[in-house]
Amino acid sequence: MDETTDMELLKMYVAQNSEAAFAALVARHMNLVYSSALRKSSHPQAAEEITQAVFVILARKAGSIPHKTILPGWLYQTTRFTAASYLKSELRRARREQDAFMETELRTTPTDEAWKQLAPLLDDAMGQLGEKERAAVVLRFFAGQSFAEVAVASGVSENAAKKRVQRALEKLEHYFSRHGISSSAAMISGAISTHSVPAAPAALAKTATAIALAKGATASGSTLTLINGALKIMAWTKAKTAAVAGAILILAAGSTLIVQTNQESHTRMDQARKLDLVFILFADANGGQLPANFDQLLSSASVGPTALSSLSVSNWEIVSFGNLNRFTNPGQTILLREREPRHGAYGRFVRAYAFADGHADLLHSPSEDFTALEKQRGFLVQPAKN
Repeated sequence: MDETTDMELLKMYVAQNSEAAFAALVARHMNLVYSSALRKSSHPQAAEEITQAVFVILARKAGSIPHKTILPGWLYQTTRFTAASYLKSELRRARREQDAFMETELRTTPTDEAWKQLAPLLDDAMGQLGEKERAAVVLRFFAGQSFAEVAVASGVSENAAKKRVQRALEKLEHYFSRHGISSSAAMISGAISTHSVPAAPAALAKTATAIALAKGATASGSTLTLINGALKIMAWTKAKTAAVAGAILILAAGSTLIVQTNQESHTRMDQARKLDLVFILFADANGGQLPANFDQLLSSASVGPTALSSLSVSNWEIVSFGNLNRFTNPGQTILLREREPRHGAYGRFVRAYAFADGHADLLHSPSEDFTALEKQRGFLVQPAKN
């Protein structure tokens, strides 16, 4: 399957439950994930556990990953989130073991001065890049691809790919400078290319594949904790950035979907995003299963009444039910919407919506009936209704 692209392999896994396709993905990207986990955790055993968790998340989310996704970039970012979950829950243990591990590494591995300075901050610096820039750097220096290959994967010209990588290196240089490290683009690229991706343990690919294909069912308790922690961080990050992404989409969509400047609309959008996040966190803690009503949220140990205390849930209705992981198009599937449309500007009516991928939007209609407009926009309800 060497000639098959990442997204083709992922599609084969989703459509045919192809274990061979998933195993090929794990083998292809194992070193990238493991090395990123190792840098953040500074401990091989923890890095292996983080790596297993990342591929479980990939297996669980395979059906909802957009087809234009650059998978190495997605895996790198997911590894950062999973490692953050690890550090949050086991910070003291990580600190104790870091010194011993690094001492051993420095005795056995020839490491130049630049890498010793850059490595502790590299992944945090990468986290400051935009998604496209981060993916380009991962492809060019972590995966060792040529600019021509980066261009093909990114859907841009080779010259544009070079400029994207150069901009990213300049941002990394600035980040390191602000943290007291003098570097250059050449120094950064050389250090990453030479040292960033050590080989993962030989048996890890087989272990990670087996656990991921079982969607984590055979994982240890600590690995499951990592998975749930990473999924929560991913959900929070998506909710935090949804407003910006939504604004871009809204501006492109024209008159149907617009940004309201009045305080009421801002309040409703904020409520929609918060409720969206609460529902996603509930699903993460319950095997993907969404709550059937708001009482379930109030009694849930993973959510509880505090998360809903500032939200007027009586203004909202739950639209979709079932298992969030099985939704075929989360970005179009309505989780919640306002019960009653409100009067908006220019004599139109407005209604807020929360969707299964974590974003929220406002819809505007000349009448109080939004049924036709929802259909026109391709909005979905789970389970599907005739």
